[in-house]
Amino acid sequence: KYMRKLRGLTQEQLAEKINYSTQFISNIESKNFQTFSLGTVWRIALILDIDMDTLFKEDLITNFENNK
Repeated sequence: KYMRKLRGLTQEQLAEKINYSTQFISNIESKNFQTFSLGTVWRIALILDIDMDTLFKEDLITNFENNK
């Protein structure tokens, strides 16, 4: 979510660019989505112009901050 917003994209715009539904993006960002493929992560990273591991690092930092 952070990287998407940093790039100035709405959930709708990102969903359109990777050919997924807005609900799919919303679920991933809200942590309601339990599984998705590495291909999906790759597509999101490609659109956001970041390395795939950056998406996981952000998640780790967020979880650490929330569990302090």
